Amino acid sequence: MSLTTALNTAASGLRATSRAAELVAGNVANVATPGYARRDLILTTNTLGGVRIEGVSRAVDPLLIADRRVAEANSASADVLADGLKAIEEAIGEPTAVGSLGERLARFEASLIEAATRPDLDARLSAAVSAAGELARGIANTGREIQDVRTKADGDIATMVRQVNAGLEQVDALNDEIRRLGDRGPTVINLKEQRQQVIDGLSDIVPLREVERQNGQVALFTTGGAVLLEGSPRRLEFTPKGFIEPWMSLSGGALSGLTIGNDAIDTSAPRSLLGEGALQAAFTLRDQVAPDAQASLDAVARDLVERFQDPALDPTLTAGDAGLFTDNGLAFDPVNEEGLAQRLEVNAFVVPGAGGEVWRLRDGIGAVAEGPLGDSGLLTALSEQLRAPRTAASGPTAGRAFSVSDQVNAFLTGVASERQRRDGDVAFISSRLEALRNEEAQGGVDTDDEMQKLLAVEQAYGANARVLQTLDTLFEQLLGIT
Repeated sequence: MSLTTALNTAASGLRATSRAAELVAGNVANVATPGYARRDLILTTNTLGGVRIEGVSRAVDPLLIADRRVAEANSASADVLADGLKAIEEAIGEPTAVGSLGERLARFEASLIEAATRPDLDARLSAAVSAAGELARGIANTGREIQDVRTKADGDIATMVRQVNAGLEQVDALNDEIRRLGDRGPTVINLKEQRQQVIDGLSDIVPLREVERQNGQVALFTTGGAVLLEGSPRRLEFTPKGFIEPWMSLSGGALSGLTIGNDAIDTSAPRSLLGEGALQAAFTLRDQVAPDAQASLDAVARDLVERFQDPALDPTLTAGDAGLFTDNGLAFDPVNEEGLAQRLEVNAFVVPGAGGEVWRLRDGIGAVAEGPLGDSGLLTALSEQLRAPRTAASGPTAGRAFSVSDQVNAFLTGVASERQRRDGDVAFISSRLEALRNEEAQGGVDTDDEMQKLLAVEQAYGANARVLQTLDTLFEQLLGIT
């Protein structure tokens, strides 16, 4: 070996150890950086002597990353549904909580019983009318809060669509830059790190499958099979409504669906192309979960209206007349049940502020004059009607006989049970996600290991430097001879 070859060999060793020290420093500096993958130097023997730096590798496990991204999407999906159901459950309220549907119903029933004990007292009749109004407003407010849940979900969908589109554009730009640079050391490694972080940021919205392509590029697909990025990004399109009414639906065309590129995505399918992420969960909440809750509440309102507009209960009514509870002041029409909860009102005939008289609660909605002040028959019948089992015509309890209280409790129980199931999903998925993150972290930066590497780098650097010093002495001796 000539002295020149030895010099080049030692110099290549110095370059390699310098680069290795740089990587160790970067690894230690980023030990707490989320998503950072440990970097290692790839070295090969140079055919002309010395060592050659082939590149830098990132210590990543693609399968583990894919599993973690799916778990993040599932966790976000469970959170969206659990939060939506919790909001609906809180709108209904615990049965004994002040202002809940159960408490308002109990207060109305108690006021009827009190009025029946002294039917001659206008104060007690007024209290019963007021309690009926509070019950109607409570049901209407609950319906509005259910629609607020749908409206929020609609807005969340729009936000997530914008985030996905922006993220896909970023990944596409990084793909182009990586392809342009080829495999040029730390710059490309940093770009790949940044690209992974962008994809990770989208994984809770849509579960993503990343596929390697030529020249360091990646393609992105949802786990459901939809293509999001293949050469160029496919744009998601969605138009938010801003305010949602009970009658609005995706199938009816009043609400926007989702398109990817030119392809319409069926978000109502049991296995949507979107996969189980926050975006799909928001569609499920807007188009299935909240409408089901609205339908259950409408069934409660219908049962209440129909009980009190029955001429067999109040002889002053005829078929087609509105009873104590009305559909915006009118008798209830079974073909117009959707959104009834929000239209529920007390009959103006018994509301003094609307031109009515409270004595009609005692003498009949259709009474034209006051009857005997001590007649409590109708008031007693009204309170008994609330407790009487009646076959529900619609909703989840359709075909079964319930009191009004039982109807309300069944509604609350159904929502609470579904919310608890979703909370259980959140706990299970969160536990799995934490395990995957811990496993991924174990493959990250180990500072003890990095310090061992640094000692080896220091020794190698010193040895190569010693070789250069020796060669320098030999060259000086040769120059001295000449």
